Amino acid sequence: MIGRIVMCSSSVTLVCAPGFGPYCSSKCALQGYTDVIRHELGSYGVQVITISPGSFLTGMQEIQGLKSMIDTVWYRSSEDLLDEYGHNYLTKAKVFVHNLHAQILSKDTTWVINSYYEAIVARRPKLSNIIGWDAKLLFYPVSWLPPFMQLQIVKFILYLLDAPIPVATMRKKKSLKSN
Repeated sequence: MIGRIVMCSSSVTLVCAPGFGPYCSSKCALQGYTDVIRHELGSYGVQVITISPGSFLTGMQEIQGLKSMIDTVWYRSSEDLLDEYGHNYLTKAKVFVHNLHAQILSKDTTWVINSYYEAIVARRPKLSNIIGWDAKLLFYPVSWLPPFMQLQIVKFILYLLDAPIPVATMRKKKSLKSN
């Protein structure tokens, strides 16, 4: 082997969820690029290794920064869009992010560090590393299901986590039931 490239993607490439559109899109693009260069550079003796962590607490998930981003998007939105979501959606979204932050994110990043270490020094490293309990026990198994089942599971999990729901979608459901 001549060398190695270690890329850090994310387990969100396995199952995407609402609210993660830009992040998931960029990680899926990175995953695709990594898969391509793994094929292209393999014949030159270069190994390309992917690390796909689940939900770990890093500087990216700093709670005040997340709430600030939510505020930025909210206050840049049109009045029509705010009406679609409902004017108390902002408060609900911030509470949801705060609760999700406390319930989901693992503070122990040792798994990620160890995965990088193995990717760099192991004689025969795994080419793809899915890291974290959420990634191994939820995202990976769900990724093998048909899309309609993935959709129902994600909806159910969001329901369990009390995710905010836009007011307009609730109005549409009520009007469909009355017809």
